[in-house]
Amino acid sequence: MSRSAVVNIHAKWINDGNTSSRRRGVGRPRVKEKQDNASCHKSRIVLEWFEEHTDEFHLMSWPPNSPDLNPMEHIWDVMERQLRAQTLPCPNISTLRDRCLDIWYNLSPITYQKLMASMPWRVAAVLKAKGGATRY
Repeated sequence: MSRSAVVNIHAKWINDGNTSSRRRGVGRPRVKEKQDNASCHKSRIVLEWFEEHTDEFHLMSWPPNSPDLNPMEHIWDVMERQLRAQTLPCPNISTLRDRCLDIWYNLSPITYQKLMASMPWRVAAVLKAKGGATRY
């Protein structure tokens, strides 16, 4: 994903009213944003954008090479299992793309909520393992 795409995704998210719809209110924390250490996330334009939007986001510190902490890795796993469960193999790239998009758009919000709710335990497990592998 390009740097400008990352910025555009976040800008669209804010402009569509997603941060206000969470009704942060007085004393409620900003939205926590997790980004891995991919170059598109560490670029100057992306970091400056987050600096300009500190009232909406708290950009979490993230250790390098931490798939144990990356909820997106678990989303990919869920998607792969659903794709493999389909009885007919994909005859071409176009069909594969369509099936992946169908799975993506139909993932339950509960899936995301469970992954986000598990983050404190994931972080604690990585700290306990001193950065080593965990059951996650």
